[in-house]
Amino acid sequence: MATIQELFEVIPQGPQSRRSSMEILCDILEVVSSGMEKPTHIIYKANISWKVLNNSLKTLLSNGLVFRSNEGKRDVYKLTDKGYAALGLYKDLKTRLAHSEGVLPSHTFHHVF
Repeated sequence: MATIQELFEVIPQGPQSRRSSMEILCDILEVVSSGMEKPTHIIYKANISWKVLNNSLKTLLSNGLVFRSNEGKRDVYKLTDKGYAALGLYKDLKTRLAHSEGVLPSHTFHHVF
């Protein structure tokens, strides 16, 4: 099992990146939890590329946060209990930090872990 640091280093971060890899992974969890389970829907709703989605899904699948199932000929992704728990922790941490520090820059989460 990957450490938290390893889990969130999977997605390359460049100078033009607006979100940390943790934010991207959690955005994907949020999208999937809202019922958008098909890869194309996840890409559009999470505002990510196909490459980022593939890397992210590998990470989320290998860490047991999502699982893949088939609907007809298409793969769909659903959150596991662990995925719902991780998303809840992320939202709670984000809320707590935002309340304690005022406006929270998006890059802060990348450095927390």
